[in-house]
Amino acid sequence: MEQVQIGKCVYILNTGKNLYKIGKTQDLHKRLAAYHTHLPVMFRVIRQYAALNMTDLEESLHIVFQHKRVKGEWFELTKDDLIICDNIARNYALQALQKQHRKYTDIAFSDNPLLQVMEANEKYLQDYSRIADDIKLGLNNDEVFELHEGTVNKSIIETVRRLMRYRTPNSEFLGKWLRVVNELSDGVSESTILQKYKGQISRSTIQMIKRILRNQLY
Repeated sequence: MEQVQIGKCVYILNTGKNLYKIGKTQDLHKRLAAYHTHLPVMFRVIRQYAALNMTDLEESLHIVFQHKRVKGEWFELTKDDLIICDNIARNYALQALQKQHRKYTDIAFSDNPLLQVMEANEKYLQDYSRIADDIKLGLNNDEVFELHEGTVNKSIIETVRRLMRYRTPNSEFLGKWLRVVNELSDGVSESTILQKYKGQISRSTIQMIKRILRNQLY
């Protein structure tokens, strides 16, 4: 970043490795001055999102990357993760503008960054469902590694464990109906979905999916 802006914001610091701090403050200048005094490592500000709803935005970012948390507000992130942060911050900014200028319209579910992350996490768990089943049986990481004779990287096993630890019942529920979630986002009607998945899904289930999506309860 070229310069620090004034006002309430959510910020991301980088220590030069893949270690990032996601925090909030009403005065980033003062916060940085304190960090220069107390942090034992060099760092730089790589993101600053101006946000009146800074608490909500910070909490959302923490929740999205909770499986990558190292400690407290510190996370191991990638460049792709930073793009997700940008999308989430942009989504919050757009929601604030919508509240100011017009009433809510139908939600485009697939455009929600938080939902995109939830879908990615659920697909990851589906791809490594055998690992998830082993973890559910109570096996530790070393035991799972040995069970699969070293064919699965230990970092994958740990990622599956973290995703399962922070997975919500609603996320697990939506994960079973990702095709329906995507069709709802494309504007497909309840009747069409009922006909397509006749005998597999009920109207009440579709309405429950829509309610979870609309209220972002995942």
